[in-house]
Amino acid sequence: MPIIGRCMDASPGIAREEYERRRTAFELAVWVNEKFRMLETSDQFERNYFERIGENVKPFIEEVIPVSRLALHLAIPGKDVFVRCFSDNRPYDAELELGSDGETRFRVEVTTTEESPDSTMRRQALSRNGIVSLTGTLRREGRSVSDEPRAVDVAEETDRQIQLALSRLQRKAERARYGNDTAILVYLTDCWVWPLHDLRAELMRRADHYVETAQPNIYAAYFCYFLDHSIDGISVRRPGQVQRTDQRGADRW
Repeated sequence: MPIIGRCMDASPGIAREEYERRRTAFELAVWVNEKFRMLETSDQFERNYFERIGENVKPFIEEVIPVSRLALHLAIPGKDVFVRCFSDNRPYDAELELGSDGETRFRVEVTTTEESPDSTMRRQALSRNGIVSLTGTLRREGRSVSDEPRAVDVAEETDRQIQLALSRLQRKAERARYGNDTAILVYLTDCWVWPLHDLRAELMRRADHYVETAQPNIYAAYFCYFLDHSIDGISVRRPGQVQRTDQRGADRW
């Protein structure tokens, strides 16, 4: 059964002005890495990182990191990608501009595959106990959280994670608040199945089928995987609509 232990990271807080600064994809990636390195010296890592304590720590971990990976994924030689992340309550989490003239611009709404309260309790157990099983039951007694590990079938767990990621995409895509200028980015935060290629291939097959049949009113669907932070994506084509491809658009995977 999979077990994870403590890793060295921390996050006392990030001011909104710093968080929302406009950066290129590469500047954002450097800033994310620098922020992690700076925070590594904190003696409050477990509480801040795993329990998401501190100003803008939760959106930094759950939104900025996958957005940063998406921006790098879309960057090509000679064409800048500009990113601005937001920490307020607007209906999207970031805005991307492709090309220095900003000719292609779209919004990004991030959603994770965390399942409350289990995901929260599992992170709390890791923070407070130093180790936790990724499967099994959890119990809370006051501030104490304990877990009882359980072996799982990897094929069944793979299918469960695929279904969970698709349900997150569908839940966001079918809301009227989004339009064809907004991409949905699903961050598979609880995805530990390795190797990833079978899960990724099946998830993309099912996601493509969903997009083709449901024709959701969104710009694109993306997936980011916690294990290696790779990116997959599908553009949403509509009858009679011509979309930019390859050099600037969301069709380039």
